[in-house]
Amino acid sequence: YVHADRGQYATALDEFTRAAEIHKSDDDTVAWAETLNSLGQTLIDAGRPAEALRPLQEALDVLEESGARRPMAATLDSMGSAHRALGDYPGALARYQQALPVWRAIGDREGLRATLGNIGSVFDRQGRSDLAILYYKRAVNVAQEVREGIRVLPAAEQRAYAGRVGETYRRLADLLLPQDRVIEAQRILSADGKPARALPVEQADDVEQRGLARAGRADQR
Repeated sequence: YVHADRGQYATALDEFTRAAEIHKSDDDTVAWAETLNSLGQTLIDAGRPAEALRPLQEALDVLEESGARRPMAATLDSMGSAHRALGDYPGALARYQQALPVWRAIGDREGLRATLGNIGSVFDRQGRSDLAILYYKRAVNVAQEVREGIRVLPAAEQRAYAGRVGETYRRLADLLLPQDRVIEAQRILSADGKPARALPVEQADDVEQRGLARAGRADQR
């Protein structure tokens, strides 16, 4: 993981490949599948998303059979990211939407936050700002819950987490400002308090359904 985080993708890929072989020879199928997911994610980060789909699909097949839900959700999220990088937005959304109920079922807020933000980024790339804002807001709200829960940790760890999620906050604010929602954007960017949703739940659901309906009509064309 250290090599992948440093952008040393060739070294990371070699290490993940060797680790996957060891886990497979030991019949540790879940560890093997988790390593395949890491291998696939590294391929995505290295700009090779098409190559990532095969190991990710292998991992998903094993994890679905084993019932290991957390690594399964992580693999679905990685598959969504591979499709997103390939410009296959319907494929990306399908995988992300599969991951969401798993994260919710196991109570993994950080996984949920990441996938919500990834869905927002797909809509963002498509220029569908209404849905991008909706999902970025959901991601920010979950991130704020996580930040509230880690206040007991050292300040350095809290800052590290804020750094990891900060791009979602900034992009959400960037989408709000052109709509003259300045106060909302300022609240999102503020370090104080928990950002509130701009839309009531019923209205948010309506925005989502309208946006998805438009997407379906566009795909049919």
